[in-house]
Amino acid sequence: MKNEPKARAYIKANEGLRLKPYRCSQDKWTIGYGCRLSHEPPEKLKRDGITPLQAEEYFAARFKDALNDCHILYGFVWDEISENRQIVLVDMAYQLGRSKLRLFFKMNEAIRKMDFRQAAKEIIDSLYYTQTHNRADRNRLMMEQG
Repeated sequence: MKNEPKARAYIKANEGLRLKPYRCSQDKWTIGYGCRLSHEPPEKLKRDGITPLQAEEYFAARFKDALNDCHILYGFVWDEISENRQIVLVDMAYQLGRSKLRLFFKMNEAIRKMDFRQAAKEIIDSLYYTQTHNRADRNRLMMEQG
């Protein structure tokens, strides 16, 4: 990735840090920098939360997975994509996961063709845009402008 520290900062700013479990917009238990929990957290975790160091560790693991997902989905053009577009894709992979990002068929096809204006339009034409409008709009703009 062309600028991993910038991507990490961007995702952290989008996610925010919460050291105690909370329910995300999809009503899933989440903690740290938007790390989804697999089940309802125990009362002790609800009460005490996690440390900032634990939040960083969870983030690092999820970021690594998101970056790997992008290499799998976009490896054929990854090195040709601008820094900001790479950041958008890693942010989307972090938030949505590879299985959902893979379903952006038209956006992914536009990226294959290096048609970033169309890729940006496909971000708008999604449930993702409706559910996380501000974040998705930032990503749309970065995808379009590069």
